[in-house]
Amino acid sequence: VIGDGRQRWPLVHLDDLAELYVRALEAPAGSVLHGVAATMSMRELALLAAAQRGEVPAWITLEEARARFGTFADALALDQCVSSRRTRELLDWRTRAASPTGEFLEGSYAAVQRAA
Repeated sequence: VIGDGRQRWPLVHLDDLAELYVRALEAPAGSVLHGVAATMSMRELALLAAAQRGEVPAWITLEEARARFGTFADALALDQCVSSRRTRELLDWRTRAASPTGEFLEGSYAAVQRAA
């Protein structure tokens, strides 16, 4: 996790995103669409992922991340607050998949851990 982990990332389940791609074909030309089911901080995501593996997340500074990942580190450190409100209104799109927390605890990530 880069920095204090407060940077937020928009998340969407692959199945919900696939449905949005199909619906996007009906959107007016030039529409800007955002498919967001939830927004979570990197700290929250790291803690969930680490808990699934029985590990503790690693925290590094942005400078350490830049040394390790180059300029891609800046993308990982971005705080991304995005809404799909307009997309939902325009295309009547709704997410149906489990929340990110539910996915980690009971969904495909949990299934991977049970199989290992």
